[in-house]
Amino acid sequence: MVSLALLLTVAAAIAIAIAIAALLALPMLLILLPERRPEAMPGGVLPGAVSLIVPVHGSGAALAAKLDSLRGQHWGTGRLELILSLDGPVVDLPVLPDLPGVDCRVLRNPRRGKYAALNAAVAASAGELLLFSDLDARLAPGALAAMVAVFAEAGVGAACARVAVDREDGLMQARYWDHEGRLKTREMVQLGSITASNGTLLAIRRVLFRPIPAGVVDDLFVGLCAVVAGRRFVFVPEAVALMPPPARTLRRVFARQRRIVCRGLNALRHCPQALSVRRHGRYALALIAHKVLRRAFPLALALGFVTVLALALLDGGGWLVLALAALGGLGGALGLVAALGLDRDPGRWPRVLTLAPWALCVNAGIAMGWYDFLRGRRVTQW
Repeated sequence: MVSLALLLTVAAAIAIAIAIAALLALPMLLILLPERRPEAMPGGVLPGAVSLIVPVHGSGAALAAKLDSLRGQHWGTGRLELILSLDGPVVDLPVLPDLPGVDCRVLRNPRRGKYAALNAAVAASAGELLLFSDLDARLAPGALAAMVAVFAEAGVGAACARVAVDREDGLMQARYWDHEGRLKTREMVQLGSITASNGTLLAIRRVLFRPIPAGVVDDLFVGLCAVVAGRRFVFVPEAVALMPPPARTLRRVFARQRRIVCRGLNALRHCPQALSVRRHGRYALALIAHKVLRRAFPLALALGFVTVLALALLDGGGWLVLALAALGGLGGALGLVAALGLDRDPGRWPRVLTLAPWALCVNAGIAMGWYDFLRGRRVTQW
């Protein structure tokens, strides 16, 4: 009969292996894989009509700055179709200015969530190239031109812009987006496509677009539509979208991570072909490492801690129990700091107290995102 100690040892080893893989799998793949030069597909031409879709919910106060960032933008020949897709009632909607070369219209929808507002706007649009951009993302000069230009290559199916945080108090978020930008640049070299996206500025060919299901990360789903169709999902660092820091309190950091992880896993569930190593090779491996293994880290860490503690208690390892208890106490203290500061701006804390509670809330949010996904929860509202 298998002993309890052996079962705990195996469980601890598995947990530690998963935790290590979660941290190292994607970086090691991108280091060890040889560079990939995608073959150019014939017949590439710049898309004609372009549609820019901006979903709006709750308040339109940020719309004036958004529209102002469109002045001086270039997108090729023809006029730009701009659709403001409202999800339910919107207050503070400004008077729409007259933008040269832009045909702007407002599409009013019942409140059903961002995915429904985007789907309705696509159905009402006429562009060969569909661009999506969040309301609070201001477009840097040349952003639209850079996004449209990459579609001159027939092999490109979708594209994602680079994010820059446009406020000095968003240092932590700025570092995060800088890291994401470097990761995407590396993925382009090793994979030819990227495994993550953002909604600040995203584009896809109309022929590749599939209606966005409820409860998914829309930008990831849109990008994977291109991958599943055999096209590339590319990063365009020359196209810059300026964003304010997305979450200013630990409560919002936790809620945002929980929502994103649940929706991201649901996006993979709706695009299982993208995870097929047989069809997509190294890209599928990187996608699994990035969107599944990476997010398993907090679960593996918790399992490893519990099993090692149980082994120590079972074998009478006093010092090990004390060490693990000390680590648990440290985690509890960080949790207390995080709980006391859930509604405070962590940017105003001393630097030494900022990172640990932030990381704790991020990983707790990831764990709860898994919980929501596994019990079939769909997060459809903003």
